[in-house]
Amino acid sequence: MKKVILLILLTMPTLFAADIAGDTSALTLGDLMTQTYEEVAGYITANSRYIQYDSTWVTNSINNACHDIARKYLAVPRDTTITISDSTELYELPSDFYALDRMSSIKAGVGLENGMTETNAKVVGQKRQSGNVAPLFYIISGHKVQLIPCNNDSDSVHVYYFARANTLDSTGDTSNISNDYKELIVLNAAQRLMRGKLSLLSEMDKSKLDDISARLKQEDDRIKERDKPTLEALPK
Repeated sequence: MKKVILLILLTMPTLFAADIAGDTSALTLGDLMTQTYEEVAGYITANSRYIQYDSTWVTNSINNACHDIARKYLAVPRDTTITISDSTELYELPSDFYALDRMSSIKAGVGLENGMTETNAKVVGQKRQSGNVAPLFYIISGHKVQLIPCNNDSDSVHVYYFARANTLDSTGDTSNISNDYKELIVLNAAQRLMRGKLSLLSEMDKSKLDDISARLKQEDDRIKERDKPTLEALPK
């Protein structure tokens, strides 16, 4: 990616809060970069030198923020379907798989989903059944899942899971994290950037960095409280 050196102007206004509140669009890297630059620019005073943040550094900060948020809040819910092949128990999970929500099996020709139970390798033999039975149990190991029993072609398993954040490279790339987490991403990225230039900040700017950190904590607490019912209901 071509590097662009952007000088943060001392006179740029802080537009961040209003922009975030009214934006319901998908999150693109370009949008997140603009919001992050504006957030940081609002906290550079005349007592500081011009501070340079090149596009690679900003992009890395945003990607790191996205990856942390996706893991911490299980912020990227996804689902996929595995179609059973007769007698085959082991299947690949999606490449972006991070954590499981739940699995359910679907009997061919019936269409209803039935909950499945996690088991372990020590009792697999006991869980296998013959006859016209859809999968009842699963074992996850790395990026593979073992389904038991697997007796019939065209039976299927619906996998509900949480994905990793996708990596954003170009300004038009869209994050797989929803707009609900936009402020958290931008504040997280802005904090990373300012901490990385800590030696160049004036005392006033350092106090503003403290303010960003306080706002980040406040937003973090709000999201944790908002998502608490979902996170607490998931299997440990």
